[in-house]
Amino acid sequence: MSKRVRTSKKLWSNGKWAVTTYGIECITDTYIIAKNRLLEGLDSKWTWVDQLSGKVWTTREEFEPAYLKALEIYFPNHVKDYHHVKFSTH
Repeated sequence: MSKRVRTSKKLWSNGKWAVTTYGIECITDTYIIAKNRLLEGLDSKWTWVDQLSGKVWTTREEFEPAYLKALEIYFPNHVKDYHHVKFSTH
């Protein structure tokens, strides 16, 4: 993957992932998730964390904190939904 130039304002970062005004963006590779897609899967026991955990270029430990921070910022009422899915399926 090629390195992406981020154009959105960074709100939080852990070095690998950033929560931005756009959504979640990988700092080191080309992968972005628009904030309007962050809730996908929370009603079906599939989450973005599960999706990204299957990639060879990132880990659950790198992505999950960014995903949770994005939920806290954009959809604070849905953080509990992620925890419910996480603990009922893993």
